[in-house]
Amino acid sequence: MKRLSTFSYLFAAILLSFNLVLVNCSGTDDPDGPTEDFDIAGTYCLNFSLVGSEIVISATNTLGTFDIAINDYDGGLWSGSGSGTLNNNTLNVSGTMATEAGTANFELDLTVNESQESVEGIFHVLGPQGSELFNSSLKGAKGACAFELSPDDISDIIGQPYLTALHVELDKIEKISRYRSAAGHNFVDYSGESCVNLKHYFHTYDEGEPPAQSELPSTLTYFVPANGTIVTIGQARPSDDPDDYEIDIQLDANPNVIVRVFHLTPSTGIEVGASVSAGDVLGASPSAQLDSGDFAVYVKTNQGYRLLSMFEIMSNEVLDQYIARGVSQNWRQDLYYDEADDYPAQITCENGTWGNLRHPESRFELDFFVLDN
Repeated sequence: MKRLSTFSYLFAAILLSFNLVLVNCSGTDDPDGPTEDFDIAGTYCLNFSLVGSEIVISATNTLGTFDIAINDYDGGLWSGSGSGTLNNNTLNVSGTMATEAGTANFELDLTVNESQESVEGIFHVLGPQGSELFNSSLKGAKGACAFELSPDDISDIIGQPYLTALHVELDKIEKISRYRSAAGHNFVDYSGESCVNLKHYFHTYDEGEPPAQSELPSTLTYFVPANGTIVTIGQARPSDDPDDYEIDIQLDANPNVIVRVFHLTPSTGIEVGASVSAGDVLGASPSAQLDSGDFAVYVKTNQGYRLLSMFEIMSNEVLDQYIARGVSQNWRQDLYYDEADDYPAQITCENGTWGNLRHPESRFELDFFVLDN
């Protein structure tokens, strides 16, 4: 199964911290810089990198030179610099970024609205030969981000019936990875855990090597799991598969909760800022990803993002559909490893990759699997 790149996981859970120098940012041909009635300086709270990144734009001299910093409140593992211009309200920036995975180039195309109260655009990360490693739509409103939820409040979120619809055609799924398993790759939050995967994979094939195309379902449809707003649509390595996206939905029931569905092509009308309802068609699996998809739940706190199992915020009506497929009434027995379990101690990982064979109990096999319908 194709895995998302290191770049994608860094963007998904952590941050983006870099400084950019912009020249001739007036939006006019006047070399003296921006006019008083178009002042883009300020702090904007972005939906980029889930929700919680801030872009800070500040004038540094009278000629219209600006410093720009984008900082995720979780901290920063990326840093870089670049330059650009503002023309017709559009800011075009390019530069280089030093990351844990090496040096990458970036491009930022950002439009400032007429009232200077919001921004929107596209962020691109480019590989050595110009191939696109990651891109994401972003929007931002003027003003600092607010992070009011304490990590102690997560206990009030667990058990809430936020997810009110299946997110995938469950009858085409054969196995689901357990939360906190050795499936996939190291996928963690800021709780200090490591060498575990804090999300669920949904597989349409049996354990082992991905099957031939003829052994996969011909289609796999994804649905909106809860009422909410699309806040991010990103791509990991779009040069490899331009149809492979990941979509973030901020829940109406609790804006501090964001769910991410991986490996799908968005349906018409699924775009950043769109309101969606539980049960709406979200998209379909691209042909190169019919073997599996992922589902993650992020909770935004004033200490950073925390990850939960989707089953911890699932309605009984949705859970019953999993129980009908063989999951125990006590779903944790089949789909969850507690921190106290010794299972994570049986594996090793390095640079986000398991250093030994994946444990056979990483995934739970459902009953009544069908190849297609």
